[in-house]
Amino acid sequence: MENHQKISSILYEVKLKESQIRSVKNDISRLKDEVENLKLEEMWCYDPTGKRIVPTAEEQAAEISQNLAEYPHLVEDTVKALLQKKLDLQNDLDELRQKSSEIDPFS
Repeated sequence: MENHQKISSILYEVKLKESQIRSVKNDISRLKDEVENLKLEEMWCYDPTGKRIVPTAEEQAAEISQNLAEYPHLVEDTVKALLQKKLDLQNDLDELRQKSSEIDPFS
């Protein structure tokens, strides 16, 4: 009976460690994505001196909201333009991923 308890205790510890490993792997993956996003933002949104050259998403949203408040008749055109921009960005992303996979087959 004592061996059974030891084995059960060891199995419990193994399952606990496996759960912790999964959690750490998820954290690493999330942080890797966050770092990649920050690198991309630095590459595309800042000039070599570190000055931001592209407005943040929040700034763009505020500008759009302000313009829509001033010109409410443009709502439909704005929605269409935003949807088109989303499609364009998704296509650009897909192309970049394709090029990246051709350059680095391990990505």
